[in-house]
Amino acid sequence: MRFKLSVFVFLMFAGFVASAPAYADGGARISACMAALPPTGGVCDFRNQGAQVAESTIVINKPLTLLLDGTQLTLNGTPGILIEADGVRIEGSVGQTKLIQGGTGGNSNVIYGNTLSDLKIEGVTFVGIPGSMPRDDMNGIRLTNAAPGNIHRVRVVGNVFTGFCLHGVLIQNATDVTVEDNVIQGVADGIRFSGVVGGKILGNMILETQLPDNGAFAVAIGLDTTAPLDDGVSYPICRDIEISQNTVSTYVNGEGIMIHAGSSVLISNNVFDDVLMGIGINPFNSTDLLYHVTVTGNTYVGTMTEGAMPTTGNYGVYVGGGEGTVTPSFVVVSYNIISRANEIARSAGQGGIGIGIADHVLVEGNMIHDSVCNGIKVRNSNSRIVVRDNYVTDIIGPGSAGYN
Repeated sequence: MRFKLSVFVFLMFAGFVASAPAYADGGARISACMAALPPTGGVCDFRNQGAQVAESTIVINKPLTLLLDGTQLTLNGTPGILIEADGVRIEGSVGQTKLIQGGTGGNSNVIYGNTLSDLKIEGVTFVGIPGSMPRDDMNGIRLTNAAPGNIHRVRVVGNVFTGFCLHGVLIQNATDVTVEDNVIQGVADGIRFSGVVGGKILGNMILETQLPDNGAFAVAIGLDTTAPLDDGVSYPICRDIEISQNTVSTYVNGEGIMIHAGSSVLISNNVFDDVLMGIGINPFNSTDLLYHVTVTGNTYVGTMTEGAMPTTGNYGVYVGGGEGTVTPSFVVVSYNIISRANEIARSAGQGGIGIGIADHVLVEGNMIHDSVCNGIKVRNSNSRIVVRDNYVTDIIGPGSAGYN
């Protein structure tokens, strides 16, 4: 039995409706639909098309709303979808809409863009190609530019990401970015910002990194200036960032939230369960400025699964720099609940909260229990550190101490 499929183009003027010609290649059909639109763009309705294949990159070069509910599209191009226009919306229904990574060479991101504004991606299941080690440009969404000022107003809301061997979402040099209410499961790393100003990472669930327990270190949420496998590009620090109400689970050789660089960063009301390292406030490069950070209201339960190197950080929260890095400063760690810290490393130098080579740090009102060696550990050279009104109980292990 033969079926004839057609894509309807809804033009944005005079109520005119045109039908684009049908093609065997789903990507070519979407491209034909866009070609029929005026320069001001419009809507391409590609709903309920079932399993489709795009053999080459779909280039979106007009303001476009692409409707994908009920369509599963395998993208063999590298990248799968290239966004070159402002005002693009990609909409679907999770479980019914899939964008599937098909390409494995070069730029194999499912969605990629470097000059755009007013982008919204909602209700899509992104399916990646897994691997036991991270690989460059194997992300669900990557928006990047070597220079600031080219990517603005991005919303990634209510999607699912699975299987990618780098990030679910990687955004570099952008302003006004929100990544909210997504589920990222079985991906090497979760969400990474570099050089983002005015960013929000809210209400996401990041579950079960695909990397082996004794493999590469995984990061669920990260802010930095040089993303892994990024050809040495250095980005500005992130500024004005909120990371709140996210859940990270089963990162047994990984970190829930890693802050290598940033200013005016709020980390609040996140939950970490079965995670090796909760929150790290620690510069990595000599150019990583890190100051004005608040860590409050988070809950950390450490992992009991062995596999990580014994020298790996195993704190609930750590604030500190190192030789060759800028000292983090003006950091508040308050009213967090921490348990099972340091269960894997079992290091005399670690514990629930650690401070090392930091300036102007307040640790107040935290509850730390059922952890190993130390509730709060202050080590190396610090200045202007205040530790007060914390509740520490049931610390076990040799030389155990509530505050050391």
